[in-house]
Amino acid sequence: MAAGLWAHQRQAAEAGAAALAGGGRTTLIKPCGTGKTRTAGVIAARLASSGRVLAAVPTLELAAQTIRAWHDYGDGPLGTVTIACSDQEVLSSRYIDLRGVMVTTRPDQLAAHSARPGRVTMLTTYSSLPAVAAAHSLHDLPKWDLA
Repeated sequence: MAAGLWAHQRQAAEAGAAALAGGGRTTLIKPCGTGKTRTAGVIAARLASSGRVLAAVPTLELAAQTIRAWHDYGDGPLGTVTIACSDQEVLSSRYIDLRGVMVTTRPDQLAAHSARPGRVTMLTTYSSLPAVAAAHSLHDLPKWDLA
């Protein structure tokens, strides 16, 4: 697991990874500011270090926070990064600048950018999930190793 995690984060990451590795589901319920996003990034890195990861979040702000936390504190590279959302400024200077990240809701672009070999990380807002589904059904976007 990632160095620098607090004991409660390491425990949550171990439990979450164990639940998901067996094909189950898990929910991490903790107060604000306790490292849920960072813990999820560690789980994703552990279970799909060279695979395909899809994370869905409710807001643009949480998409930016997630990509920033996973970039800064993850256990490995994020690989090809795509953000499915309607705000082209989600990675502007007020959030984070990651070169090579595609931000779009066009299913054809989502599929083309995220169909590369190696680690692929896609963040999507809930409202952009239909575009991700269309990328799968209309443009043969490969399945996710962890979603």
